[in-house]
Amino acid sequence: YLERGLLFSQTNRFVTAASPEQPYYALGYPLCIGMLYKIFGPSKTVIIWFELLLALLSLLLIMRVTRRFFGQRAAAVAALLFAVNVGYLTFTQFVLTEIVLSFLLLLFFERMTAARPIQAALALGASIVIKPAAIFFVLPACLLLLALPGSGRLPRRSHARAQAGRLAIAATFALCFYLPVLGYMTYNYYSFWNFCVS
Repeated sequence: YLERGLLFSQTNRFVTAASPEQPYYALGYPLCIGMLYKIFGPSKTVIIWFELLLALLSLLLIMRVTRRFFGQRAAAVAALLFAVNVGYLTFTQFVLTEIVLSFLLLLFFERMTAARPIQAALALGASIVIKPAAIFFVLPACLLLLALPGSGRLPRRSHARAQAGRLAIAATFALCFYLPVLGYMTYNYYSFWNFCVS
């Protein structure tokens, strides 16, 4: 990751004439590293501080999601469990994709409401560019958006309008999810002649 990130910060590319092959991993994390290097200079310490910041923001996201579903007491317990989570304590000290990936997935879960499907979809799509672990979340998320509860006392015409609204929300979600994914795949096509995620 560090080598590709440094290369991007210096040349705005992930490949050179000497090594034109496509890496086996997604290039979203090296892109983050390259952007940090461009802003702050090449230093692992900057990456560690960035991951620490994302881990702290993840704590806030976990608390918000837990509070939404289970209440304030559960959110406090979740924060306590997060504070002693060995994964977060360990992975913030290494240059690995896990912290950035978990932050984006938590952002997706926190934003996953009918009022914010675009933000949720963009967070999930960006997570695919980091590591394509959540590529299968799209269909269940769209089905969840289609199944949003409506009022049982609406006239028949209003039910059809509500169903069309839910369908539009799910379609918008799917489109916004695929925007970062297709953009990244297009980059791979023009850089490596391979239209794929990784």
